[in-house]
Amino acid sequence: MEMGLLNRLIEQAKNPKGFIGSIMLRIMNTAHTGMNKWALDKLRIREDSKFWTSVLEGAKQYMHCT
Repeated sequence: MEMGLLNRLIEQAKNPKGFIGSIMLRIMNTAHTGMNKWALDKLRIREDSKFWTSVLEGAKQYMHCT
C-alpha cells in the first residue's frame, strides 16, 4: 500500500469527511456495535430516570438502524 493512501486512510479515521469518511464511519460503527451493546447491557437505569431512558431508547433505535 502506498504511504499516501495509508496516510489518507489514517486521516479519515481521525476526522472522517466526504464519501470515504462516510464509509469509514460505517466500518467503525460496525466494528464498535458489539462493544456498545455490551456496555449498554451493563447499565443499571432507574425506571423514573427520563434522561437515561431517552438515551437508551436512542441507542436502541440507532443499533436497529445499522
